Amino acid sequence: MTTGASALQALLLLTNIPRVNRQANRWLGLFFICLATLFAQLSIEAAAPAPQNPLDWLVPLLELPRWATFPCFFLALVYFVNPTAPPRAAVWHFIPFFLFCLYAACVMLPNRYADSQIPFDLPASVVWIIRHLFLGQIIAYWALSFFLLRRHHRQIKRFSATVEQINLAWITFILFALLAMTALWLLGKNYPPIAAIVPAGYFALTVFMAYHSLNQGVIYPVGKDQLPEIIEAITSSNQPYARLTEDQVRILQDNVHQLVIENEMFLDPMLNLPTLAEKVGISSHDLSFVLNQGFGKNFYRYINELRVAEAKRLLVHPDFRNKDIASVAIHAGFNSRTTFYTAFKKITGMTPKDYLSRRDT
Repeated sequence: MTTGASALQALLLLTNIPRVNRQANRWLGLFFICLATLFAQLSIEAAAPAPQNPLDWLVPLLELPRWATFPCFFLALVYFVNPTAPPRAAVWHFIPFFLFCLYAACVMLPNRYADSQIPFDLPASVVWIIRHLFLGQIIAYWALSFFLLRRHHRQIKRFSATVEQINLAWITFILFALLAMTALWLLGKNYPPIAAIVPAGYFALTVFMAYHSLNQGVIYPVGKDQLPEIIEAITSSNQPYARLTEDQVRILQDNVHQLVIENEMFLDPMLNLPTLAEKVGISSHDLSFVLNQGFGKNFYRYINELRVAEAKRLLVHPDFRNKDIASVAIHAGFNSRTTFYTAFKKITGMTPKDYLSRRDT
């Protein structure tokens, strides 16, 4: 069942059923294909001992894709975070996979299928590495994925004042589901009583991952022509560079603030870095630099501070005193009550209700 669920999910992603993030979903689809072969191998091995199992001949072949499983997942994440990443960056991640295929072609498969075995003795240290490499690969790529997601969470605040739709929370859930799946695998191998519930756990976690991957949204809701500039703006170090002097930063800082305040642009819940940059007449990268160097803030902080200030005004305004807080959030430029509460608490250190209580005392 788990094999079939993984294979079906792979098909849905490879055909881009979500209709967003096409390149990243191809890698995610390949990840689910590798996962399906891994579950198929485990099912065959659990069905019956090798001599009595008619499908045992498939095990060495099904073992080959396992070395590409977590590189595929990591590369999917790389392309979710940066759709403009060059394809050549993917090659070196598959060196262990290619080496294992070479080892399988020269040693493992001939020994398994040929009448005469090929004498090829590996040093004990190499055998130990091969035996534990997959677990090491899981740990390494899980850590790389976790830190890449954390970096993404920080960087998108340079681009958008509303991060809930683009923070890749859904793939964070998948990442922790993979951690739970790995724990089940290790427990099932070392504690026989737990082995009975492991298949059910695999199936539940696979369905959980499939649900979240199919409910993904577009990561960067901008045009294709704006995407490279956005990626540069949110991945740059924002260190001073020759294109903008201190005087230019001060002038642009005043222009930006005047434009945003006079036109109340911060009240637009769809406002993002490229939209504001276009209004100012500079690149997204330059605007990100001006916000960082001139205001000492990223885009998220700058816009949401203005929205929170407006929300504070509305919360005590007679026209809003008897209205729901959600109404205040919408009128202050937030697209939801949850987003409003998150930004308000982050900027003021208190909830809107706490703020009202302190004002009334």
